[in-house]
Amino acid sequence: MSKKVKIIISSLFIFSLIVSACHKYEEDTRRTILTPKDRFARTWILESFEKDGVTTTLTAEEQYSLQFKKNTNYIKSKTIGDQDSILEYGFWNLNDSKTNLKMLIYDSITPIETEIIKLSNKEFKIRDLEGVSKTTYKYIVQ
Repeated sequence: MSKKVKIIISSLFIFSLIVSACHKYEEDTRRTILTPKDRFARTWILESFEKDGVTTTLTAEEQYSLQFKKNTNYIKSKTIGDQDSILEYGFWNLNDSKTNLKMLIYDSITPIETEIIKLSNKEFKIRDLEGVSKTTYKYIVQ
């Protein structure tokens, strides 16, 4: 085997080890080369939420969306029928370990921080960190 082939095989092996070690989230099953910030930067629709063991699935008639922009701005909006309304807007970011999502509503001083349970290219789940009854939200890509 030539030296060049050995280097390529070694590089692929090391790369596969690095990728397989990147298992950050509770429900993480797939690997991606996109960074967590890149995966968030799109528009998401709230599909369901779970509180006290009860899951509520939203209908197509009433939709909540979160649009995360790469420049760390976000817009949370609600659509009922054909009427859209902006609920809040502000700034978003991830903590240093990329395990929590922080959202700071414009004109607020305290960010809302949630734990990231799952983050793929098509779906993410977050869980409230505050309060006795923690709510889990499931979003799908629009």
